[in-house]
Amino acid sequence: GDSVRVATYEGKGRVLLAEVDFEPGERILLEYPLIEVVEDSSQAYQELIRLKQAEQLEFSPIFYWAALSSLTPQQVASACVPWRAVPKETQVQALQLHMEDTSAPSDSVLRIVEALWNKDPPEALLLERLLQAWIYNSFDLSEDGKQAGVIFLASAMMSHSCAPNAAW
Repeated sequence: GDSVRVATYEGKGRVLLAEVDFEPGERILLEYPLIEVVEDSSQAYQELIRLKQAEQLEFSPIFYWAALSSLTPQQVASACVPWRAVPKETQVQALQLHMEDTSAPSDSVLRIVEALWNKDPPEALLLERLLQAWIYNSFDLSEDGKQAGVIFLASAMMSHSCAPNAAW
C-alpha cells in the first residue's frame, strides 16, 4: 500500500520511510527473504571453516558463505565445487543495500577466491561488496548451534534504533 515508501539518504543509501502513523501491534510489513543461508557440510563451507581456524578470515564463516551464496550460477560454475547460487536480479537487489564504500577486496576475500577457484573466478571486489551487504543488512537466524542468516530487502532498509518502537 501507501503506508511506506523508499527514499535515498546520503550516508545511508535506500531507506524505508513510514508515510502514516502506526498503532502499537499493527503490522507494518510482511515480506519473504531475498536470500537465506545456513551453514552446511559442503566442501566450500568447510574450506571457509578451515580458513577461519587458520586465522585467515576476519569475520565468521557464515558471512563469507552468505556472500558466496549471493553469486550467480555463472559466477559459481567455475568454482572447484559449485554451490547453490541466486538469479542475477537477486544479486542486483542485494547490492543496492547499504554498505561501506570499498575500492579493493579484503585479504580475506582474496584468500577465499584463491582457495575456491582454479580458473575464471568472479571479480573479488564484487564478492567483497556482497560480503559488506551481508554484514550491514542481514538478520541472524541461528539456532540450536547452527549458524544461519537472511536478508529481507525492505526490512534491511528500515532504520535501526537502540530504543526501537517496532518489533521484528
